[in-house]
Amino acid sequence: MTSPPAEPEISFIERPRDPSNTNVAADDDDDETNSLELDGLGAMFLYEKRYDALQNPTSNLKNELNGTCQNGQLLLRGYAQELHNGQMLRSTYIRGERNPHLSEHLALFDLTSSEDLYSGHNGTRRPYEAPHLYVRSDDEQRTIMSGQVLLRGIFGDLVQKHWDEISKGAVGDDVVVTDFGGTEQDDSMMDPTIVVHTADKWQDIVDPNANVCPRLKDLEKEAEASKEFAKKFLHSEESRMMRKLLSELGGDFGRWDDSQDCMMTAICNDLDLPNLLDDYGRDTGGKESPYGKNLFRRMNDFSYQPYNYMLRYNDAAYSKLAFAPLWVEMLSNILPHLRPEIQKQYNNMGKIKTNDPPPKLAIFSGHDTTLLAILATLGEEMWDGEDWAPYASLMVIELHDIIDSSSAEVVKVYPSGQAFRLVYNGDIITTKMRGCPIDSELCDVTILLNRVLSFATEYRDCESTDDSNAILNVDTLSKSPVDDAIMALFATWKGICVFLFTVLVSGCIGCVITFVMLTGRFPNFWSCSKRRSSLRYGEAAGDELNAGEVGTSYGTTTRNKDVRIT
Repeated sequence: MTSPPAEPEISFIERPRDPSNTNVAADDDDDETNSLELDGLGAMFLYEKRYDALQNPTSNLKNELNGTCQNGQLLLRGYAQELHNGQMLRSTYIRGERNPHLSEHLALFDLTSSEDLYSGHNGTRRPYEAPHLYVRSDDEQRTIMSGQVLLRGIFGDLVQKHWDEISKGAVGDDVVVTDFGGTEQDDSMMDPTIVVHTADKWQDIVDPNANVCPRLKDLEKEAEASKEFAKKFLHSEESRMMRKLLSELGGDFGRWDDSQDCMMTAICNDLDLPNLLDDYGRDTGGKESPYGKNLFRRMNDFSYQPYNYMLRYNDAAYSKLAFAPLWVEMLSNILPHLRPEIQKQYNNMGKIKTNDPPPKLAIFSGHDTTLLAILATLGEEMWDGEDWAPYASLMVIELHDIIDSSSAEVVKVYPSGQAFRLVYNGDIITTKMRGCPIDSELCDVTILLNRVLSFATEYRDCESTDDSNAILNVDTLSKSPVDDAIMALFATWKGICVFLFTVLVSGCIGCVITFVMLTGRFPNFWSCSKRRSSLRYGEAAGDELNAGEVGTSYGTTTRNKDVRIT
């Protein structure tokens, strides 16, 4: 993967030296080197980073991760899981040497076809090239790499074959490699590249993002203010006990919604758990703590179930608002595969810009919070909120053409002639969706469209009714923390009032200080209000205010309409 894709001009390829190139020394002793020249500005080399620049821990000049890892990185076990997911998808949807018995009607790509549709030669495109493949991810290391490893499991052998062809073409006599300054270049000789579509992390919508949609905070507070939420997660005996346990554990367990990440990363990396929680999958021998048994499971449940409640609350209002734009992206890959009359019915105004030609395989690499919210948007029957998405969870939406359309019963069940199937971690869940037949794995595609298009949009109502949730658009963000703080001050009426009050008080204080510096004394506000004396400057000049004189505050006295500067 390259970001952005490398331009041909900066690719370095060894090729036979041009005899007309007089820049090469004629008396060079190395004939092998002399027979080659390099395209570009120089030879490609490896660049090694060493995190050894800070070596004084006593002065807090030290590294923490030493370049070997970062927060939220994909674990080695996660790598293996995603690779396995890719291999399962390969065996399920690609017909080839590994699974030649796969029905051609169920194969996305038939690599056994004599028509040679996916070789990459003669104008054809390989299965992992556009337009056959579309990959979407947010700009997070673990999600991008999860997608990368998944793709390796699906297309790894095909990419290796591609590399072998390039290697043979680079040294073979029968393949002509045109230079990059020419007008044509054989695509088969280009490095295998899979494009990953992503966006700025702080602006993206692959995960719930209140920074771009502040109203999500309103819906979160609304769910937490409900009586059922209070009953289950605030006032129940179990919730009181778990909060007390959190307080005792301290440290990374300071908040209930942080504890799951701490626990799961520890147990998945074989790290030590606190003694109170170290009872996962084993019998404690009848020894109970003051909090009871199965504390790991109970604390884990307490960590995520309040969030799950919010995702499902009020017909998944939070989830629908958060992922309305992502559903638009997914529909842009689904709608073009549907029949023209269905597209006309559900996208008549072209509100959803479709990918044309559409990909055969669209992969969205997201988070557990992405997957669970997507399930919640499909209806409360799809997911009960009791469980969290396991690592490397996989949800598949399949599209099917109904071949047997002559039967009246089939037409009744699938009136559009096209159907979908939902698979979540290997379980077929289509039957759970409201309106779908309970005795069939397939459901008419209009059921899915009617459900999703009721909220899928890029033009969300994200305005918060709570000023405390007001968040500035990223376009107005400045480059310094001080400027950001100033701009945030003006984002609410309260901030504006505080600013005006501060200006007023500062002005008054400034006036008093100026008066003291000019007169050498503090102003007598009481005398001024009673008009018992007048203020004047220039007392050092010996001028006095006599009867009939009116003092002014700018260093002048007035007598009989004549102005005298003092």
